[in-house]
Amino acid sequence: MNIPGSQIYWKARGQISYFLLQNAVVRELEARWRNPPARKTCDLGSELVVSLTSYAPRLSTVIYTLKCLLTQTVQPDRIILWVTAEDEKRLPQKVRALIGTRGFEVRLAPDWGSYKKIIPALLAFPQAYIATADDDAYYPANWLEGLVTACSPPKRQIICYRAHGMKIVGGNIAPYASWDYQAKSFGNNVLFPTGVGGVLYAPHALDPRVIDAELFTSLAPSADDVWLAWMGHFAKSEYVKLEMANRVVEWRGASRTSLKKYNVRQGGNDRQIDAMAKHFGLIARGNYTQR
Repeated sequence: MNIPGSQIYWKARGQISYFLLQNAVVRELEARWRNPPARKTCDLGSELVVSLTSYAPRLSTVIYTLKCLLTQTVQPDRIILWVTAEDEKRLPQKVRALIGTRGFEVRLAPDWGSYKKIIPALLAFPQAYIATADDDAYYPANWLEGLVTACSPPKRQIICYRAHGMKIVGGNIAPYASWDYQAKSFGNNVLFPTGVGGVLYAPHALDPRVIDAELFTSLAPSADDVWLAWMGHFAKSEYVKLEMANRVVEWRGASRTSLKKYNVRQGGNDRQIDAMAKHFGLIARGNYTQR
């Protein structure tokens, strides 16, 4: 499935610098905010929740992602920003002013880092479809519509736009740097969704152990994608990989550097993947569909 972005976005893609691309999507978003697209409803048989988290260094730019999520062509039942009690006190007034707009809420969560974008939602809404988004990225107006359209209730499905191919060689997981990055096809490799593109989880698509905070904070404390990969495969969910037509664009000033530096450049992903494999065993190749 090809989910295009806005016309201005497509004109910018591949033709101008990333700096100007950021400016282009900000202008597109401002226009979208002034003139929101027509809203569609969806009937999945359960509540549809969009869930994300943020923290102090990004609270000044999360407003852009919130405006992306509040101007989707599909109307979710709730859009929830999960923050710690300390970060709630730091919320900019422009974020507070959005509370109550088009289903937007702010809720408190334990300090679980990036896990705050999904674990509190799973605990609060165990029967819901939960779409997760990152707080530092642009999402086109039909981002959620693409995820929802791919659903086939009541199947246990995990639907994503962006994924890597996890390589298993000789019974061992190959180093993260050697995986098929943003793979379009997976062959014999294991599909590994990455959260920045957005992921939709059907009810019960994750193993019940997913909410075990003692385990995820000890085995994969800074790699929620790693934890969720094991939990989804253990639940024997069907994975649906959509074509990601648009490049990931991050907001200027919303740096991912510290976590990326540890997980990717300093081998943090490999250490956490190794801990998961030792504790749970390898992931078997699952049931994948590509659209």
